[in-house]
Amino acid sequence: MLRATLYRAAVALNRSAARELALMRRAQWLPLAGVQSLQTQRLVQLLDYAYCHVPYYKNLFEQTGLVEAGKVRLERFDTLPTLDKPIIRAHFRDLTSDEIGALHAVENRTSGSTGEPLVVLQGRGEVRITGGAVTRLFYEWHGARPGDREIKLWGSERDLFRSGGFSLEGLRQWASGVRMLNAFRMSPERMRAYLQEIDTYHPKVLRGYSSNLYELAQFAEQEGIAIHPPGVVISSAGTLYPALREKMAKVYGCRVVNHYGSREMHCMAMECPESGSLHYSALTHFIEVLDEQGRPCPPGVEGDLVITALLNRAMPLIRYRIGDRGALAEHPCSCGRGLPVLAKLSGRRVDCFWTHEGKMIPGEYFIYLLAVHLHDNPISKFQVLQERHDALRFRLVLREGKTLGEAVRREIEEKTRLVMGPQCTLEFEFVGEIPTAPSGKYFYTLCSIPRAGQPTEGAPPSSSDAEGKHG
Repeated sequence: MLRATLYRAAVALNRSAARELALMRRAQWLPLAGVQSLQTQRLVQLLDYAYCHVPYYKNLFEQTGLVEAGKVRLERFDTLPTLDKPIIRAHFRDLTSDEIGALHAVENRTSGSTGEPLVVLQGRGEVRITGGAVTRLFYEWHGARPGDREIKLWGSERDLFRSGGFSLEGLRQWASGVRMLNAFRMSPERMRAYLQEIDTYHPKVLRGYSSNLYELAQFAEQEGIAIHPPGVVISSAGTLYPALREKMAKVYGCRVVNHYGSREMHCMAMECPESGSLHYSALTHFIEVLDEQGRPCPPGVEGDLVITALLNRAMPLIRYRIGDRGALAEHPCSCGRGLPVLAKLSGRRVDCFWTHEGKMIPGEYFIYLLAVHLHDNPISKFQVLQERHDALRFRLVLREGKTLGEAVRREIEEKTRLVMGPQCTLEFEFVGEIPTAPSGKYFYTLCSIPRAGQPTEGAPPSSSDAEGKHG
C-alpha cells in the first residue's frame, strides 16, 4: 500500500533513530555479557553527562563519592539514593539539564500508579528512540512493520475531552496506519462498532489496555460475533492475567503478548515470540530489583523495580523507583537473544468499575481524569472507591492551601457521569493521607462489587504497564 510505503520511507529519514534500530537489531543476538558491556558503556556516558550538566546530580555524585577527580566510580553506583516522584517534584529545576534548549525537550505528564501527577522532561531524540526505534524492534519480533495497520483500544483524550476536527496528531496516526478506539467508553453499541472496525480494517496489530481487550473479547463471545483475526494482540496496560490471555487468544484467534512501558520511561520490555519470556531493552534502560532495605534481590526473587533511563539527557532519571515490582530471570532466554529477561512483572492493582448495565470502566480513566486532564489541579493524591453500581466515593488529599473549587468539582462530576451514567452519585471525602493496603501496595481505584467472570485478585499476574501510560 502506498501509504505504508511512504510512511516507512519517512521513518527511515530519521537517521539517528534508524542507526539506533540497526544497532539494536545486531546487539540483541550478542551473548548477555556483550549486551551488558554496551549497557555499561551507556550508563557511564549518562553519569558523566549528568555530573557535568545537571546540578542535582553534580552535588549528589560528589556527596556519595560516585565521582572522584572527575571520574565516575561505577562500583559505587548501587550506593546512590534512589529517585522517586516526590524528589522529582521537589528538585525539578535542579534535575533539568543546562542544555535543555539544544535537546528540544518536551514535557510528558504521567499520573503514575498512585494517582499523583508527575511532569518529566524528555529530549526529542530520546523520544524517537525509546518511543520509536525500541517499539519498532519489538513489533518486528511479532511480524509487524512501520505503517502496518494497527488498531489501538486506548484512552483517547481527543475523543473524550476535545472537539473533533483536523489535527496534526490525527494526520500522523492516519499516515502510520493507526486507528484509535476509545477505551474509556465501552458501551454495547460502541463495542459492536469496534468489532466491526476490526473486522473491516484487518489490523496487523490490535493493541490496548488488557482489561478493555478482555471486555471486548468477552462481549464478542457473548453476542456470538465472529472476529477477523488480527496479526497479534498486544496488551500494553494493566495486568495480563492468564484467564484474560486465554479468553483473548480464543476470541481474537491469534497470539496475545505482553508489553511493558510507561510515560516517563517509554517502551521497556516485550514478550519473546519464541519462549514467552519478557525481554527488556538493555541499550535504553538499566533495571535493578531491590528489596525493602534497598539491597539487590537475587535473580528470581521479587522486589521493587528501579530503572535508569540511559538516553534521557534533558532530565536524567537515575535509579528511579517506578512503583512496580518484579524479578530478574536466573538464566538467558532460550531464543538466543542476549537481552536480559524479567522473570516476573507484577504492577500495582488497577481495578475496574462496573455500571448497572454491565459496562466495565477501566481505572485508568480516573487516573487520567484526576491526575492528568484537570488544569490547575488541586489534588495531590486520590483513591476512587466503588461499593454500589450507582455510586463512587472520591478520597482526596489536596495540595497545601488548595481547595476543590466548584469548576473542578463540576468537571469531575460531568466526566464521571459520562462513563458511569447520569444517575451515578459522587461523594467527596477529604483526608490528610491515604494509607496503603496491608500488602504494602497502594490502590488508587478499588471496586468491591463482585462480578461474574471477573478475574480474582489472587490470580497470578504476568505483566503490567504504568503509561498511561501511554507507552
